Amino acid sequence: MDHNETRCILSKENQRDGTIGERELLALSVVLSENLPNFMELEISCQMFNANMLNIIGAGLKNNTNLVRLSLNNDYIDDQCLSNLLQGLYDNPSLEELDLSHNR
Repeated sequence: MDHNETRCILSKENQRDGTIGERELLALSVVLSENLPNFMELEISCQMFNANMLNIIGAGLKNNTNLVRLSLNNDYIDDQCLSNLLQGLYDNPSLEELDLSHNR
């Protein structure tokens, strides 16, 4: 990711095999925890997330103070997955918009 960018988009269209795994999400969680000042929007779409994967994202969001928009649309997120994500968002002071459209 270019450190001058304000947005990161991860979707099937820009992934080699079309999916994002736990290893990639762990790296993303570290980036979120680093609070890069220009990293303000994150969109991850068309994935098959499980509860552990949303827990990883939530852990990165917990201490992030710069992300203002998060879009997790079309990721097959169910109630259990959402619960894990919300645990990380509970302490997040900066998020203004959360898009969970087209999930379960």
